[in-house]
Amino acid sequence: MGSTSIGQMAPKFYVDECVPLGTVTALHNEGFDVVWVGHVSHLGWNDPRHLVYAFENGYTIITENRDDYKLLHQLWTLLLQKNYIDVSHLGILTATKQIRPPSWVTFVQQLISAQETLTSAFFVWDDDTQVWEKF
Repeated sequence: MGSTSIGQMAPKFYVDECVPLGTVTALHNEGFDVVWVGHVSHLGWNDPRHLVYAFENGYTIITENRDDYKLLHQLWTLLLQKNYIDVSHLGILTATKQIRPPSWVTFVQQLISAQETLTSAFFVWDDDTQVWEKF
């Protein structure tokens, strides 16, 4: 797994049900702390509930449900800006299209090695340009 800078904790990942289960296995095999929603009996939960669970348990979300999570990210950001809440979510990673499990590993390693801050961030892997876009 990519190294982290001094004082920076390695992220933990919570993978939702629209990402192939093989992605969880591939990330785990590379040493990432990762959990799939099905392994914690969360299949069928709605996206807001997943986001709150991830926040409460210290996870960054990996999802292929880009549009719904983008809206949730925008809502969370607005609530934070308006001082209705005072905590940031721990990041959302998604992609422009379905990604094969080994590719997710490569892309996540690339993001971590760039030492990007995941907290409060919404990252989209653009498969056409082969770069992470931060929103």
